[in-house]
Amino acid sequence: MPNSLFKGSKNFTKLNRVLFRDFRFSLLGDMLVKLDRHSMANSIELRSPFLDKDLVNLSFNIQEKKKIGLLNGKLILRECF
Repeated sequence: MPNSLFKGSKNFTKLNRVLFRDFRFSLLGDMLVKLDRHSMANSIELRSPFLDKDLVNLSFNIQEKKKIGLLNGKLILRECF
């Protein structure tokens, strides 16, 4: 992935670059395709509420220190639930 994609955005720190690549290539390019095929094969409706476009955009604008703690990840979800 060219670094020019991230230039000009202060939110694309090293952590956000890693998270974006994981989101783009691992999740969208692999896992969701497999989930879709398996759910269709079994006539199951699959929903991914955390992949809403606005929620994904919001997640990339959250400060790093609020995303990952020293011992735990998903800090915001843990605080909410």
